[in-house]
Amino acid sequence: MLKVYDNFLSDSDFKLIERLFISSEFPWYYSDDIAGDEEGLDAYQMVHSFFDVKNPFRCNGCKYSKFLGPLFTKLSPDCVLRVKANLRPRTSQPFQSKWHTDTRIKSKTAIFYINSNNGYTAFKDDDMRVYSLANRLVLFDSHIEHSGVSCTSDKRRIVLNINYVPQMLNNVEPVS
Repeated sequence: MLKVYDNFLSDSDFKLIERLFISSEFPWYYSDDIAGDEEGLDAYQMVHSFFDVKNPFRCNGCKYSKFLGPLFTKLSPDCVLRVKANLRPRTSQPFQSKWHTDTRIKSKTAIFYINSNNGYTAFKDDDMRVYSLANRLVLFDSHIEHSGVSCTSDKRRIVLNINYVPQMLNNVEPVS
């Protein structure tokens, strides 16, 4: 199930995150692909991995915990699998990455939009599009195939991708 939340964070919490990502001092790293082996001049992005359960020692999420804390408070994850920011530079024509899922683990994917532009996230099975609107969050099951589409209306499209296992329901007993 797909859910879209506008104004997901308070203005003050959002502004803190927004300033972090648009700062000229935030460390972005070049990635020669987006979701696999796309071809073409526009098949690249800048990324920042905060945390990845597959490679936890290469990430630096603790340094940014005050920025990410409000998101985690609202999402209430039981287990965080990955937190990664993506910056796609503007392209002259919309460029769609390959259809993909972020993980094979039964989990949730939250995409948090940092800036407003005409880029979007497309969803394969229902032809739905969620446009990039600052402080919007889209939440869906991680097995749903999706794709990012670059913007043509702004210098960049910035999203924060969070893959996590949600907290167990209150009426479910944990395994001991």
